[in-house]
Amino acid sequence: MHPLKREFLDLFRNSGWSQAEAARRLGMTRGGVNGIVTRETVPSLATVKLFRLVLQNDRPGIKLPKPNAEASELENLPPVSEKWIQPLLDDIRLVKEEKRNEMIRCIRQIVRLFQA
Repeated sequence: MHPLKREFLDLFRNSGWSQAEAARRLGMTRGGVNGIVTRETVPSLATVKLFRLVLQNDRPGIKLPKPNAEASELENLPPVSEKWIQPLLDDIRLVKEEKRNEMIRCIRQIVRLFQA
């Protein structure tokens, strides 16, 4: 599962809100929230951050799950202008999480070999 989707679902479960209420509070459509909750839709990093902020503001002191480390890594990526990167990222996101993590470790090893 994509790390942003996983974090959104964790926040949704902790909120106790219905999909309609989450949509209203996040400025989304019910269909948008439903797509994330029940289908393959992946929320944006901005949506996940907004969800976290809205929950913290709505319920001061609420114990929220820690931000997903993988999702936080995505935030720190520099802007990329190469046209090849987005299709590659889209393809990698389709790989099951266990296999994807293994794939990313291998890609990092390959990059290190070529940097030497």
